[in-house]
Amino acid sequence: MLEASVRITRPVGGGLPLPGPAVLAGWHGEQLALLWAFRHSGMRVIVSRSGDGDLAAAALRRLGLETVRGSSSSGGAAALRAGIRHLRSGGRIAVLVDGPRGPRHGVAPGVAALAALGRAPIICVRAIPDRAWRLRSWDRFEIPVPLSSVAVRAVSLEAPARDGVEDAIEKVTQTLRELGEPEG
Repeated sequence: MLEASVRITRPVGGGLPLPGPAVLAGWHGEQLALLWAFRHSGMRVIVSRSGDGDLAAAALRRLGLETVRGSSSSGGAAALRAGIRHLRSGGRIAVLVDGPRGPRHGVAPGVAALAALGRAPIICVRAIPDRAWRLRSWDRFEIPVPLSSVAVRAVSLEAPARDGVEDAIEKVTQTLRELGEPEG
């Protein structure tokens, strides 16, 4: 497991380094700290075509991140094709695996399909703040308290085979849950 600590302050430079190509998989409610940790990394983020997605895309641009627009409810096939092209050219792409509508901490099949078709490993990543405000939204969206520390934990899984998508979904779910458990 890889672990790093970041402080939630204003941006000064790049975020945490990433290997490429790779598919990052994280929880929707932890996106603020996750995306902050990987700011200016050249990563692309899959964002829904909704009004909320428009706001997210604007915020991501300010963090130096590009977007691929689409989700399971609208434009998913186009986003999948764009993501595969990006991975095959050596890029990295992030997927919030339980968004845009949940259920909370459920893994949708898109992340495993993207990794299988793009022939890229899945990096399961969690951002766990020592202090945060949590909204009463479906994903319990977390806003780290300014100047708090956020532990970023990651585990890399092999690229799934095309016929191994179901197994990969289970492995991603299990790995993300384990990354949030206290050490020891």
